[in-house]
Amino acid sequence: MTVSLPRPLLHRLCPLLGERLVAIDPGSRSYKMLVVESTLGGLRVLQRQTIDLQEEPRLGAEPVQGLAREVLPGLGPHRLALVLPQHRTIAQTLELPGTRRADLAKTVSSEATKLSGFNEETLRYDFAPLRPFARYQRPVAVTLCRAEEISELLERHTPAPAEDARAEDPATVCELTTTAQALFVAAQLIRPRIEQGVLAELGANHTVVAIVVRRQLVFATSFEVGGEQFTAALAKLKGCLLPVAEAHKRAHNLLAGPDTLPGFEAVVGRWAAEVKRCVAEWLEDHGDAELTFAGLPVYLTGGGAGQPGLIEHLNRLGPLRFESWPALPADDADWPMDPYWVAYGAACQALRRVPRALSLLPPELRAARRRHRVWAWTQAASVVLMVLVALLLGRGTAQHRDVLERKQGLLSQIRTARDTATQIAALAQQLDSDYERLYPVLQSQLATADALDALTAFMGARTNDDFWFVSFGDALSYATATAPGATNLVNGALVLAVTNLPLARQELIVELCIPQEGDAMRRILSQVVTNLKAHALFRRVDALPPERKRQVVDAGVILSNRVHALFMELAPQPLPAPVGPTSRLPLADPSREPRRVFPTPWPRTDSGAPATSPTNR
Repeated sequence: MTVSLPRPLLHRLCPLLGERLVAIDPGSRSYKMLVVESTLGGLRVLQRQTIDLQEEPRLGAEPVQGLAREVLPGLGPHRLALVLPQHRTIAQTLELPGTRRADLAKTVSSEATKLSGFNEETLRYDFAPLRPFARYQRPVAVTLCRAEEISELLERHTPAPAEDARAEDPATVCELTTTAQALFVAAQLIRPRIEQGVLAELGANHTVVAIVVRRQLVFATSFEVGGEQFTAALAKLKGCLLPVAEAHKRAHNLLAGPDTLPGFEAVVGRWAAEVKRCVAEWLEDHGDAELTFAGLPVYLTGGGAGQPGLIEHLNRLGPLRFESWPALPADDADWPMDPYWVAYGAACQALRRVPRALSLLPPELRAARRRHRVWAWTQAASVVLMVLVALLLGRGTAQHRDVLERKQGLLSQIRTARDTATQIAALAQQLDSDYERLYPVLQSQLATADALDALTAFMGARTNDDFWFVSFGDALSYATATAPGATNLVNGALVLAVTNLPLARQELIVELCIPQEGDAMRRILSQVVTNLKAHALFRRVDALPPERKRQVVDAGVILSNRVHALFMELAPQPLPAPVGPTSRLPLADPSREPRRVFPTPWPRTDSGAPATSPTNR
């Protein structure tokens, strides 16, 4: 899974206030990796990752240098905290009476040599004084291991130096601790804090048992029984493969309920007996501590602790009382912390979340850690100094900046007003020029649209009476016609083409032939005039005076003395005129509001079929 964990700006400016760290807990079956970020005193878990050695067999034999960057490519600069398995170490509490603080290190070195049987060159140890408890008046906690164990762990996990000088610096190991010590550190940082009890970590092949008394780690051991033995026993009982048994164990409660598996309780009971034996032996050796099984609750964690029904079954066995670890305040329910408490404790120890904790970090890495700390403090002081200098410089230039800003503001307003006035004048002139060129075209388009609208309204004025239209045209064409022109026959009538209408006064002439006489003729003519006047398109509709009437239609398509002419004056359109002072175009009539002409449906004949629309040739 590839994730992106960008490095916060605070980490770059001041590492003392923000740091990113990766804690790795290498187990026999899987690697647990925890990415922790410390920012302004707060601690946040960014990423939790478990790498199964069965899926990645190379991790079990080959070096895993740069494992964190390989699994999390977007991790960025970080430091490492490693955990040494508890079964590779020895933890002991010693009584060193009468020893001066100056001679304490030499005395502990001598005692560690006696306990391990190794010489000083092949031995690595650390110690920390404890508060008195039980029979101990000057107790000292000592943890030791072979030097080659630490060297092997560092060689496997310390990234090799980058060949490219421009590449990012490899992550350095800033902490190396044991499983029991990491569990103890985590127990001191959770809420509620574990002040007294037994910390048990159920791993794959080993179980770690650590005893805490008065918030001190006073005993730690391990035995070779873990979750793998549970899985192997389940696979043998069910006759299935180990992966199938592991999945079944994590999904079902095999110790109670309908999924109870006979024989599996005995395996769990043997493991509980081993935990009880470790605690009982310590209680027997420290009888003056006046502690019992009831006073030492067992806090169970580890990868095997998530088995359903395990804690309830262990409490039924007695006499130990098992409990789960409390969750972190920001813990995700889909991301349990049981397998990661050891890595979490190692990260907290590396970030100095506890005052004094045992560490097996080699001297050279301890020196590197001190240099990193000094460098972080130096960079923090530099940042603070730079901030102070910037504040002083800012305050000194504030007044001058205000005066300059006021002057620049006034000059900017003057320039803006001047440029705006110039642009307005240029745009107005350009607008008038363009509009003057387009004005005749718009006038022609408007005249054409009015003619078409008038023709539509004219055809809609038909009634069921017996008459027909014989001509339609503008007043100019009608007045200048000298003989019947080329014809378009529509329903047996002659229609003249419409030419450009005058711009100042738009008039249309229409002629219709009414076969009836007398009152019938006058009624039909009045009805046609009334229908045309109902349209907002026309300002005036009336009969054409006799002196203006012309003979423009072929006599073969009309009845003599039955042709009547009407003239229709169009209402002027409000076409805007240019706004510039140089415009020479006539202004539109501002008193008339814009109109909207709705199309009139085509008239129907007596048979009910729609009439044919007139066309121009």
